[in-house]
Amino acid sequence: MWELSARRAWPWPIRGARRVVPDAAGPRVEGPVWIHRLGPDGAERSTWAEGVAAGGLRISVQEGLVVVVGRARRVVDCIEPDEVLSVGPDGALAIAGGTLRLAPPSRTPVEVETEVDASSIHWSRSGRQVRVTTPDGAALVDVTTRVRRSVPAARTPALGSCALAGHVLAGPGGRLWDLRAGAPIRGPRVRLGATVAAGESFANVDWETHEGRWLTGGAEVRFALPLDPEDTTVGAAWDGERALFVSAEGRSFAVRPDGAVEEIDELDIDEPERVSVVGPLGDLRAEGTAVVDGRRFVWSVEGGLYGWPEPPFSSEISQVR
Repeated sequence: MWELSARRAWPWPIRGARRVVPDAAGPRVEGPVWIHRLGPDGAERSTWAEGVAAGGLRISVQEGLVVVVGRARRVVDCIEPDEVLSVGPDGALAIAGGTLRLAPPSRTPVEVETEVDASSIHWSRSGRQVRVTTPDGAALVDVTTRVRRSVPAARTPALGSCALAGHVLAGPGGRLWDLRAGAPIRGPRVRLGATVAAGESFANVDWETHEGRWLTGGAEVRFALPLDPEDTTVGAAWDGERALFVSAEGRSFAVRPDGAVEEIDELDIDEPERVSVVGPLGDLRAEGTAVVDGRRFVWSVEGGLYGWPEPPFSSEISQVR
């Protein structure tokens, strides 16, 4: 997923990233504004002026205008600073900032009559559909027809879910992160989907293909959940011996570290509460937060990872629904 936003910062403390800097007049944020590419196969970045390439097109934001360059140059829409622009693998566009606007490649985005969480946009591998979170739960929306299919509100997909095991975080940017070092770990990618910490390992299931992997320091163990193509994982938990996954259609599975999959009686896994972290970057709504070696880390379902030292900064943490 390509994500463009005027208010998002690349995970701190990667060199060259935006970062919070102490100042006598108060904390300030400095550094360039990045265009993000966050997806199941990794993360990349470029600046707004450089733009991003997808499907033979180059998409950028110039003075608030969304510009698409292919065989010709077109201004297809305008974007506000608090809106998020995501570009699919084939160059399709999704703009969210309350409501949602969608467009196939090189076309003008058209509004979809539904409110969405701007941080929840996730593209299918084909780029023909986006999955978003609405006040009524999750929805899968066709980019061309703008027809949406809802997932019951009680079963919101665990897209982009993150998991923390000790000082290792799985999820943001499709990576494993060593929070002590403040850097990504070389190794297998974390697919968009449901992720659960299991001791010192992680179990991760792709939301679209239902293929899963145990992410460990040793050999990679693969498995697959026998779900229908229209179904998806909506929750995950660890019972001390097995990773447990629940689907939108109410099917439940237990997966052992050796990759053995067993369908079990339906589970009721509570949807985790999000947190509000009020700190030097303002009020961040996030999936989780932790302090590791004197540094506050905050991570969100759209792939954001933020960090700052405590002290000199301080944070107020509260639960939100």
